[in-house]
Amino acid sequence: MIRTPLSLSVKQVCTMIKKGSITFDNPIQRPPGQWNQQKKSDLIETIFRRFIPDFYATKIRGEKVNTYDIIDGLQRFTTICSFLNDEWELLQLKPIKLELTGEVFNISGLKYSQLPEEIQEVIKSYILTIRTIEFEEGEDEEELVEEIFYHLNSGVPMAKEHLALISAPKNVQEFCHRMITEHDLFVGIAKYSESAIKKSDKQMTILQSILLISGLPYESFAAKHVEEAFTKCEITDEILNQTEQTFTDIADTFPSTHKFVAKINIPIMAYMFSNTTDENKSQVRENLLNYVNKGMTPGDKYKAYTGAGNVKKEKVVKRIQGMFEICGVTVIPKETKEEQKATYEDVQAVLNEFKNESESESEDIIENENVDIQYEHKHEEDEIDIPELTIDDIPEISETPETDEQETEKAS
Repeated sequence: MIRTPLSLSVKQVCTMIKKGSITFDNPIQRPPGQWNQQKKSDLIETIFRRFIPDFYATKIRGEKVNTYDIIDGLQRFTTICSFLNDEWELLQLKPIKLELTGEVFNISGLKYSQLPEEIQEVIKSYILTIRTIEFEEGEDEEELVEEIFYHLNSGVPMAKEHLALISAPKNVQEFCHRMITEHDLFVGIAKYSESAIKKSDKQMTILQSILLISGLPYESFAAKHVEEAFTKCEITDEILNQTEQTFTDIADTFPSTHKFVAKINIPIMAYMFSNTTDENKSQVRENLLNYVNKGMTPGDKYKAYTGAGNVKKEKVVKRIQGMFEICGVTVIPKETKEEQKATYEDVQAVLNEFKNESESESEDIIENENVDIQYEHKHEEDEIDIPELTIDDIPEISETPETDEQETEKAS
């Protein structure tokens, strides 16, 4: 690893960001806009009173121009450049005294273009130091970047949602970054508040969608459990491609901003579209739009599970079941099958008890999602065989029991 300091003026840095030679593509970076107005104003004041800490970046050699991908410093860089672009004004600050001339200026409440020329010049010419890191052949770039990031941010509070992203494999991190910066669903259609974006809710939405589509086991949709689910797991490119297609399906269904296209609903819709055949997508989209625009009511089979405690797994499963039924998707969600398997194992326990009472030898084998029951009962020369069953032989469980009239009608 080759480490080199690079000194640039504020003006040079902002020019390089515009030209793309300073980038913020590292997926472990927190989204921009984390700072409030006070913290941004304090940073500008630091230029005159103290020192701005060093920045860190990986150096990528190019044929003509090198590129510097920032590991630490995104908030500071974007704050300074947005101020030079007149995007915000300073809050109340103490008067500024220039070291060279001794002149005193009151800059409170001003945008960059409103500042005296002397102050503008000091800001533009202020020198920032970037500690660049160039990896050598055989070094694990991903591991080293994460190690540097953790070290630099060890004392900085970090959103649980962002910690979940960092726990995910590299290809998932890159996928999340590409989706939130390029895909129509996250760039213009989905609704996220400014505070939600700051705490990486877009990334959490994507992780939850991958969680359902990939079939990874999870305890709940809470950030800490999503983080646990993605720790030391492998997600194939096939799963990521499938997930991206479901995001496209959602964007095709809602071509403009819609309040239903939000964090709580996107993973459920994504999972539904992953279980929808191409032939049925048109009808599913129509059913979905009819529901969100006309049929949605408080307490219905989907909406009833979107309130308090909606990250609990049982409520996630209920939302999946409700969405599937509302939109006419007949595939049974994985979680529902697991519940059916648990119910069938209760039946198996009854059989085991019967076998014990009969004082016969028995062997129960349960492997993955297949239930194999073998039972031998010898009486004189007779042998009784119970046929092999699989999880797919279990009838779908209805949450509403049939009435006596329905049972009579079926019998007739």
